[in-house]
Formats: sequence, structure tokens, C-alpha cells
Amino acid sequence: MSDGEAEGTGVVDRLSPERAFEIVGHETRLAILDALNDADGALSFGDLRRRVGADDPGGFNYHLRQLTDRFVRGTDEGYRLRPPGRRVVGAVLSGALTQSMAAETVPVDGRCTVCQGDLAATFEGDGVRVVCTDCEWVNSGPAVPPAVLADWPTAAAPAAAGRWLKRKSLSAKLGLCPNCDGRLDRRLCLPDDDDAPDWFDGHVSAAVHVADCDRCGHWWHAIAEIAILVEPAVVAFHHEHDVDVIQTPAWELDWLEHGLSSVTSDDPLRVAVPVTLDDETRTFVVDRDVSVADVRFDTGHAP
Repeated sequence: MSDGEAEGTGVVDRLSPERAFEIVGHETRLAILDALNDADGALSFGDLRRRVGADDPGGFNYHLRQLTDRFVRGTDEGYRLRPPGRRVVGAVLSGALTQSMAAETVPVDGRCTVCQGDLAATFEGDGVRVVCTDCEWVNSGPAVPPAVLADWPTAAAPAAAGRWLKRKSLSAKLGLCPNCDGRLDRRLCLPDDDDAPDWFDGHVSAAVHVADCDRCGHWWHAIAEIAILVEPAVVAFHHEHDVDVIQTPAWELDWLEHGLSSVTSDDPLRVAVPVTLDDETRTFVVDRDVSVADVRFDTGHAP
């Protein structure tokens, strides 16, 4: 990768990735970014140097100048953090670059979507595995940044991981890669489709949601039953029944089971997912783009 014009309207590389990492990859410079991130407003040169704890004004000025313009903005009032600098601090604070989780297993509220058995979450390394203690099906196994769980008590950590997963689903719905912010393509795949993931054989669901980023290669898979949970019509139906489906982990939804979905049309592709809440069933029919194309009401509950 090199300096110059990048793909996309009006996007120009100001720094090569190598140069950007070279600039921020110094203890004093990271301390400057961290101090500005914690500040309530602009900091003068002297205030900033004292917060960083740098004894040599000349050396400190050199490191500050390396950051200025791209990561730090100098103003009449002092120095402020620019958005790229804030992104660097955020990446460090997330723990994704520097931390891993100690091995620990805790029980999980909810039930297995395959056999209705009990669930347990194992936190280890850079991921969380929510596994059925009966059939051993992995209900979820994402790589979760350690900071997602750092501020939660152990018992609440699985639910926090579930909300983080929902944020990824929302990013996919919006077409934005949660890893690099690039354009994310999303679609429903059937088992025999060329771009269906290798693990998907059609047994756990009629279709699988595939989202991938051409820029960084990040990918995201979810069965149709889970992919629909961020669709406005599905969110609204849960809201009518006092369920905040955005805040609720998938494994805590009583209606959600593997194999509920069915293909109602191949061309154009239509996949139906019935959702039952408080004895009311609505079937949401989604298209290839994972958008709700139709809603079917069960008898006696049509508006």
C-alpha cells in the first residue's frame, strides 16, 4: 500500500500504513494521545508535557510535532486530539491489540437453539464460546475484544458479548464493515450456492446470511433466524410484546430455534421465518438482500 489516491470518491491517502504505525509506535507519542483523549479541552504545550511526564522539552516537542496535523491538532488554545488519534486510542483501550482473556467458564441465561439444553460461556484468549452443555453445539463463538467484557461482572459478561454480537449484525445491516469501516456486502445463501460457507449444509437453517468486506476480508455469518433480528419489522414485533430484541442475546429468545426457516421461492429467493411471541405468530419473508419482503399474520391476528 502506498501514498496517493485510494479507491473511493474523493479519498486520498495522506500517509502510508507503514508510516502511520511508525508515527504512533512510540511510548511518548502514545502517552500524548492518551493524555489528550482524557483532557476536557485543549491543552497547552506545558500542560500536555506535565501530564505525559516528559522531562526533556526538546524531545517532547519532537514527538508532538510528529503527531501534529494527522493525529493531533494545534490551535490557539492549545493541542487537541483529532479523530484519527482518537481511533488509535480506542484501538488500544479495546484490548484487541494488547490483551487476551483468562480462561473461565460461566453459566449462560437462555437455552440451546438446537436441543434446548443449558448453555455455558467460556472466555479464553481472544474469543467467547457459548456452548450447549448437553449437545455441545457452539451457539456462538466470536472473537470479542477484551474491553467489551472488562467493565461487566462475570455473570453479566455473556449478555454483554451478546450485545456486541448484535452490534456486528447492525453493522452488516447498514453495509459497513465493523473491522475497517469499508463497504460490506450481505446476502442470503442456500447450501448449494457457490458462495455459501463450507460449514453450512442446510441442516441448522434453510439459508445463511453471509456478509464480507472486499477491503479487509472480514466476514460475518448468521443463520436466517438470527439475521432477521435487526430488521425493523422484526424489532417492532418484539417491541409490541415488550421484548427489546436489540438488547437481548439471541440465545435468550424463547421462540428462536434452528430449522424454523424454509425456502418459499428460489427465483426470486424468498426465505420464511416464523416468529411466535405470546401465542401470536408472524412469518417474516426475507429476500436475497436479507430485507423483509412480506409479513404474514397467523389466523386471528391480522391487523
